[in-house]
Amino acid sequence: MWLGVGSFPPTASQFTPEGVPDRRFLVGGRFDVEYRAPSEGTLYWVEDNTKTIIATKSVDPGTSVQFQWVPEFASLLGDPNRPSSVKLSLYFVPNQDSP
Repeated sequence: MWLGVGSFPPTASQFTPEGVPDRRFLVGGRFDVEYRAPSEGTLYWVEDNTKTIIATKSVDPGTSVQFQWVPEFASLLGDPNRPSSVKLSLYFVPNQDSP
């Protein structure tokens, strides 16, 4: 997995005050997710309880991306012994010039 940055800066209205994508961009969730991008944009895999962005990836139209939880991610959230409390969501934020 790698971190990426979209080619256009996001607008403030696309994100919550906590810095995660707005709920209108929610496209899925769980510990193992796959998504095919409908347009150019950025995927954000977020742990909802802590508002922690686990991973991001810039994508082109038709790109298929899979994110899978690994135990090492738990250390990012501060409590590796409580994976049952983790709630993961996948967001797709299209680039501003995408249809």
